[in-house]
Amino acid sequence: MPKRRFPRGLEPRWGSQWWCLSFDLCKKILDYVDRHRSVYRFFKDTWIPDECFFQTMAYHFTPHDKISDRTLTFFEFNDWGKPYVFLDEHKDVLEGLPFFFARKIGGRAKGLRAHFADVAAQAARRPAWDVPARGEFPLRVDRILKSLPKSEANGPTLFHQLGRKGLAATLSYCQQPYAVLYGPPVFTRRLASYLRSETDLTVLGRIMNPEKVDFGPGVTEFKGLRSDDVEIRDFDRGNYFSRILTRCATPLVFELCPGENPIAERAFLQSGSGIVLPIVPSNDADEAWLLYWLLCTGASVDAMVKDRDEGSGLKVLWKAMDNHAKPEVRTEIAKFMSRSREKQISSAEQFRQITGGVYGDIGVAIGDRFSDLDAALASVDREEIIMSAPKTEQHLVSAFLGSEGKWEILRRAFPF
Repeated sequence: MPKRRFPRGLEPRWGSQWWCLSFDLCKKILDYVDRHRSVYRFFKDTWIPDECFFQTMAYHFTPHDKISDRTLTFFEFNDWGKPYVFLDEHKDVLEGLPFFFARKIGGRAKGLRAHFADVAAQAARRPAWDVPARGEFPLRVDRILKSLPKSEANGPTLFHQLGRKGLAATLSYCQQPYAVLYGPPVFTRRLASYLRSETDLTVLGRIMNPEKVDFGPGVTEFKGLRSDDVEIRDFDRGNYFSRILTRCATPLVFELCPGENPIAERAFLQSGSGIVLPIVPSNDADEAWLLYWLLCTGASVDAMVKDRDEGSGLKVLWKAMDNHAKPEVRTEIAKFMSRSREKQISSAEQFRQITGGVYGDIGVAIGDRFSDLDAALASVDREEIIMSAPKTEQHLVSAFLGSEGKWEILRRAFPF
């Protein structure tokens, strides 16, 4: 890739200084960029250009003896690369720093925000231009860090709560309700399709799929997040789920396949932050639950075909199920489902009232349409269920379906 060239003296600068720009200076910057199209072309293709564009312009238009080469922002990051959050009780700490400003100020630190808004409105004071380099500054940062909060429980974007990490910790502080379609993909896809066409909810696919972040049929990107973000998602599932939630203009609904991501499933099932809609067989017969896991296992069975011996179909099936979800995981999920069936809300009207009262808009949307969701589930015909299974096991699916093969959505509004 050819190296991009810049006018002399306009090489990009990172982290030099932020400041408030006057109208005249903004006009000069716009005129300059309009005349020098190479500047526009460079920043047009730069990732997060605001991190260096204003610094570059400020350094170009300001006499160099009037601007510091040292960043005038105070910030510190924890071991996971997340910035520490300042609250109202850190006002005295921040006022004693010789920096232009600090980041990040917490959303609930209203007093601190109001105080610095007053400071910003005052007449400018002569700055101390002799601020030394970061490594030379005589400030005991370690003492400051000990007084900083580890978290701020003010919404789903927080993912380093009180020293705990992970999806379960994130969900325990989540204030943005969501809904989970939990069951074999052949059924969750139909319900997701119905909600996608009949509501204004944000409906995604199997976002916890181990192979890809599934945002829905034919969707490879969701507002900056990509379907190949598997390693990024799995490094910190709580962080990634928070990023999804903050990008949703309307309440989120997504699919979750039993057994494919046990850690995430356990977190969603045990959290009261969202509604979980389990899709299960209408009866507890062994063949019904074998069919349940066969439909959840999906392509894993195909991977086992090469090792298949004549007459060993059931062994191959069990082995594929074990590869998809360990026996202890399947047992745990079965207990969740059994408990959910026993404690589900008997009345559809009562379910609607409870979900609306507990989960707000998304609870109302789900509760009002529960009978339609039941109808959408019933519309998945026998042939479609059979064809959703690997070809080598479709005869088993057909046998397990029996004469009825009915499925239901459990009305469960509380944690499992």
